[in-house]
Amino acid sequence: MTDRFACDLVDAEAEWFVCSAVVSARSIKGTRQLSGVPLRDNADRKELAFKVPEVPERWDDTWKHGDYNFQLVSPRVPANGFPPAQQNLDRVFEYITKD
Repeated sequence: MTDRFACDLVDAEAEWFVCSAVVSARSIKGTRQLSGVPLRDNADRKELAFKVPEVPERWDDTWKHGDYNFQLVSPRVPANGFPPAQQNLDRVFEYITKD
């Protein structure tokens, strides 16, 4: 997705990584919980509710690994083979292309 931008930049360093804006969980109204299909400790692949930490409005440089833990959940892929729903794809692109 960013190949043409990286190739157009002279003397720019590019890093490649995987990111996604695929919707994989949904909010449970009135709680700090999400509902989704966790990939770990869920052999039956059931949709479960799980707590999520409050994230800051702005990420600073002082947060440490482990401060914010989230469940690894399966994306919601439609049975008809169409691409899954995506959310905030423009924000993901802006994040990976910022200087």
